Amino acid sequence: MDQFLPEKDVEQKIIELVRHARLRYQIPEDCSGIEACRRIGLRVVNADLPTETDGSLSYDQRIVLLNRRIRWEPRIEFTLFHEITHYLLEEDGEVIDYYTRVLRSNDSHYKQAIERCCHLGAAEFLLPRVRVRAIIDEYEFSITLIEDVAHRQGASFIATAIQLASCSPVECYVVICNFGVPGNSWTPERKLYVDYAPASRAASAYPLARYTTIPRDHLFYQVWEDRRAASGQTYIPFRSGKFLPCYGEATILGGRVFGLLARQRPPSKQQLPLFAF
Repeated sequence: MDQFLPEKDVEQKIIELVRHARLRYQIPEDCSGIEACRRIGLRVVNADLPTETDGSLSYDQRIVLLNRRIRWEPRIEFTLFHEITHYLLEEDGEVIDYYTRVLRSNDSHYKQAIERCCHLGAAEFLLPRVRVRAIIDEYEFSITLIEDVAHRQGASFIATAIQLASCSPVECYVVICNFGVPGNSWTPERKLYVDYAPASRAASAYPLARYTTIPRDHLFYQVWEDRRAASGQTYIPFRSGKFLPCYGEATILGGRVFGLLARQRPPSKQQLPLFAF
């Protein structure tokens, strides 16, 4: 890879890795994470990992460690395919060599880049991007697409959120929030916090960190308390304390807040009933 490779080419490389893995290891689109690991030759072991670590890969031993505390099935599936993508990146080497060269002086940025690649790979395994692009091209981009796309396509909410962010027509974050004790907390105080926050390509340079607390005056907190979807002006709450005004949408799915934070409101279209074809 060229030293100044555009980010979109890295994403295309990840999509190709997934496509080749499907063919090489005979992994169908409805394959479970456990079965995919078996076909690749990776052993899955439940382990006592740190609270903030969902999974880990031992490439040499061909073992995927899965945090035994995880109980949410979509998160388990996503974690397994995330670690499978780690394995594919190690096996191929090209993306890792590229980021080692361009981010050699910043270890945290290197780790963020590799983690984003693994998130993209897991989402591509669970919900191919080509399907999501076709839906966005035909229907209005909105947080309400998550439930419809996930149910119709048989994908997890996490994978759907990542693919929506990747295919977004605007600079944005698609955010999954949980209510409880954040994994990095030193106190037992329960809060609404960011669990996943996949970003569009334009926003990926400024990640919305996991476990960032959602303040009580935020649109997402309003949706959590009211248990009712809402949209309007709000802000992006970075962990540093800084914030950026933005357009927001949020809804409740499966006891979690799913929200959109966009620097500009997504373009509106004349709508047909969703999935009427």
